[in-house]
Amino acid sequence: FYKVHTFTSSGTLTVTSTGAIDYLVIAGGGTGGGHGGGGGGAGGLLQATSVSINAGDYSIVIGGGGAAAANGSNTTFNNLTAVGGGKGSYYNGYNATGGGSGGGGTFILASSNGSGGSGTTGQGYAGGSCTWVNATNHASAGGGGSGAVGGSPSSSDGPSGDGGIGTQNDINGTNLYWAGGGGGAIHSGTAGNGGLGGGGGGTADSGYTAGVGGGSALNTGGSSVAGR
Repeated sequence: FYKVHTFTSSGTLTVTSTGAIDYLVIAGGGTGGGHGGGGGGAGGLLQATSVSINAGDYSIVIGGGGAAAANGSNTTFNNLTAVGGGKGSYYNGYNATGGGSGGGGTFILASSNGSGGSGTTGQGYAGGSCTWVNATNHASAGGGGSGAVGGSPSSSDGPSGDGGIGTQNDINGTNLYWAGGGGGAIHSGTAGNGGLGGGGGGTADSGYTAGVGGGSALNTGGSSVAGR
């Protein structure tokens, strides 16, 4: 008698009688920063089992991945809000931001280092950070995942940090990882890997284009690649 309802776009869940549900709610992932930028943070993740629910219609709003240089959007269900993932920082530009999980840091001239964005308690973890001033290959940090903090590089030469791992959940009958963080990009060298659960890997490129955040479809609640 277990029925799975999967929403990859906004809609309405109609509950015909009072009972109990399990839920998995994931927001959109943040973007990776461009120009050797940090990985985007995974969308916030909320989960629970055997939760009482009354009969009625419940609006569901599905948060999409952030456009270039933006946080992901929130996903809402009933009185629950999963917070969109934070964007990764842009080399010598904007800082990483907080979200469901925080974006990863990279070199920021104004602050001499790039701190990762913070996560939302109970939904995700912070992005990794960088601590050098005069970077060479401009390695960056990974975005936070719903299950772990984003990785921080050990030196400016890389490799860049991996995205934080996602969270395992078997709501659809298969135990999968969901909402992993994006890997950090690098100018030249080894970019970071995406965290398990849909996080995109970083790129090794000196271009300036930011990534695009992951959406909230099946197993893609993780953030985007970390721009180029």
